[in-house]
Amino acid sequence: MKSSLILLVVNLIWGSFQINKQESFVSYTGYHPFHKWTGVSYEVVLDTECTLVSTNCDAIFTIPLISFNSGNSNRDSNMIYHLNAFKYPNVVIQFKKINIPKIFDNKDILKIEGQVNFHNIKRIQRIPIHISNSDNFTNLTSEFYIDLEEFNIEPPSLLMIPTDNKIKINVNIKGFFNNNQ
Repeated sequence: MKSSLILLVVNLIWGSFQINKQESFVSYTGYHPFHKWTGVSYEVVLDTECTLVSTNCDAIFTIPLISFNSGNSNRDSNMIYHLNAFKYPNVVIQFKKINIPKIFDNKDILKIEGQVNFHNIKRIQRIPIHISNSDNFTNLTSEFYIDLEEFNIEPPSLLMIPTDNKIKINVNIKGFFNNNQ
């Protein structure tokens, strides 16, 4: 749903970074007293000039809201309606002045400041990011929450009971850096 906050139609390029479209996704989880639900998008778009040695680069993740699938078409249609997705079709997260070697040197979860543009409202948020390497692949993961009301979105209701204002976002981007950089 709203926390669709992140990424889709995997663009394949993070400068010299190739994204695995089949294994990369962004999901959101919403909560209501009667149940919880998750919507997933595999349409992650990444626009960046970052390379493995970049010490000052930008990255922009874009996720089309209509690409999220919760397994329930009525719920997905309701999400598109509540988010006014035809007027504000994407969630965009922009990171500036990224130091790629520093991120790879850190074995812990880093909190990186990013600008989240959701429902045409821009907010700076510290987003936890963990990067790991295995078998020549790089895996970027993140889990964080967004507050719907901070983006001027009224939480939808079911049986006159509103959903939780907080939406959990999960990000899993798998890919590799080209060796020619």
